[in-house]
Amino acid sequence: MLLVLAAPVATWWLVGPNPGDEIGSDPTLRPDDYDHLFHPPAIDATVERAGGRAAVVIVLVAGAVLAVEARRERIDRRWWPPIVGMALVGAIIGLAGRVMTAAVVGANIGGGFMLLFGVPAVLALVIGSAIWSIQTLRTTAPTAP
Repeated sequence: MLLVLAAPVATWWLVGPNPGDEIGSDPTLRPDDYDHLFHPPAIDATVERAGGRAAVVIVLVAGAVLAVEARRERIDRRWWPPIVGMALVGAIIGLAGRVMTAAVVGANIGGGFMLLFGVPAVLALVIGSAIWSIQTLRTTAPTAP
């Protein structure tokens, strides 16, 4: 669960902001020169850095714990597809957040592509993970108390 919740924050932080300064003035100094599909949230840099680092650590630790438990055969390998699928959903959401809030001049083509391809990908992964999980639960024999 922590892996899935931390994945968007970790991706958001690792991708980092698009300062837009390669196309003109610094967007923080002259924000009216730039367009945004959505404006990025106003998050203090220290809070963003701390949250991003914590999320990356959580993703790494959760992934390591899952790998160790799978190696010890304490996790049924049939659960890997929904776990990975939902972690990918988090990564897509984090990436979409950065792409759709990028400072641009004119149209945000990347934001349009995230809406065009990201939303169906997220829906497919969520629905596929749910169906896979239900099927796995139905085929798992109950254990004796």
